[in-house]
Amino acid sequence: MIDTGYRLNDQDMRQMLSIIDKLNKSTNGMQIRQSIADDILELTAADMFASFIWNEPLQRFEDVVYLNMSKENLDKYGTYFQYRDPITPKLQLRREATLVSDVLAQDEFELAP
Repeated sequence: MIDTGYRLNDQDMRQMLSIIDKLNKSTNGMQIRQSIADDILELTAADMFASFIWNEPLQRFEDVVYLNMSKENLDKYGTYFQYRDPITPKLQLRREATLVSDVLAQDEFELAP
């Protein structure tokens, strides 16, 4: 287990419980991702959210759910960047929560295309 020193406050805990509740209420993957997107954005204090599904036969990500991103930006990812991503394939192999720095050194990350 990785100890980041971060502890959930009461609001974060409520947000996590909301996410868990929504995960339990649906079996439709697209619907689940849509229902938890706002919660994850708020919980992580992120500016943008994108969730894709990996299509193994086609070797690409698709079926995006997104917030606060332009369709143009997502299209660029779909046609160019996903094929030049030095991080995600390595994280996929782990099949568990992993720090990016565990699969790619910071200096490599900063130089990645």
